[in-house]
Amino acid sequence: MTEMVKLQSPEGFTDVSFGSQSYAVDENGVVEVPSEAAEFLYQFGFGNVAAEPAEEPEKAKRGRKPKTEQPVEQAEPAEAEAEKAE
Repeated sequence: MTEMVKLQSPEGFTDVSFGSQSYAVDENGVVEVPSEAAEFLYQFGFGNVAAEPAEEPEKAKRGRKPKTEQPVEQAEPAEAEAEKAE
């Protein structure tokens, strides 16, 4: 199967045709076309789409609480011990 690539279209494009196939441009100006089409579309102002950042999974709610939610004795054990020693 042909590898598909996403390209950013210049303003005003609603679709592109390549090899008797038509490809719709989405509302963000992005069109997904076969990789062979990309080299031809670059000359008409199409460009590569910036890589979409992967969604980071929520961190597990295990381990220590943030320092703002901990009593001083738990958040800073060294300082708490120093205060007790005085």
